[in-house]
Amino acid sequence: MKNIILFGAPGSGKGTQGEKLIGKYGLIQISTGDLLRKEISQQTHIGIQIKDTLAMGKMVSDDIIFKMIENMIVANSASNGFIFDGFPRNQTQLNTLEKIFSTQNIEITHVLSLQVPDEELVKRILKRGKTNNRIDDQNEIIIKGRIRLYNHETQTVSKFYKQQSKFFEIDGLPEPEKVFENIVNVLEAE
Repeated sequence: MKNIILFGAPGSGKGTQGEKLIGKYGLIQISTGDLLRKEISQQTHIGIQIKDTLAMGKMVSDDIIFKMIENMIVANSASNGFIFDGFPRNQTQLNTLEKIFSTQNIEITHVLSLQVPDEELVKRILKRGKTNNRIDDQNEIIIKGRIRLYNHETQTVSKFYKQQSKFFEIDGLPEPEKVFENIVNVLEAE
C-alpha cells in the first residue's frame, strides 16, 4: 500500500501529478482543494463559508478539513492507498492527520515535495484563475500571500517527514510528463 503526501505550494502541479499517480497505482486522491470546491459548488452552508474565507485569502478551518479527510479515508479503506494533496500544511494538521492514520491503521510511505520558484507559481495560478474562472486565483496580492503562508506553515511538516526519511524533493519546473517520471523513479527506488 502506498500512502503519499503530494506536497507543494499552490500552483506547483499537485493536482496534475496526483491524477497521474492515481492512474498508475490505483490510489485514492484526497485533495483538500477539491473537497472544498465540491462544497462550494454544491452551495452547502459550509461551502458558502469556505468561499468567503478563500476570497479573503485566508485558510479554511482545520476542523472542516479534518472531518472531510477522515470521511474519505473511512469510505475508501479497502483501496490501494491514498494521495494527500495539499494537506497537512501545518503542525496542528500533521498531528491530527497522524491520529487519523493511527486509528485507521495506515502510514505515510512517501512525501513528495514539488519545488517551483515563487514567481512561476504566481504566473501559473493567475493563468489557472483566468482559465478556470476561480475567484481565489485571480488576485496577485492574495496569491503571493497564500504562497508566503504556505512556505511559512509547512516548514515543520517538512522537517517531521525528513526526520523519518520519507521526504523527497521533486523539481516541478519541467513538463508534467518529466515531473511524473521523476516521481515514479522515487517511488519505485524504495
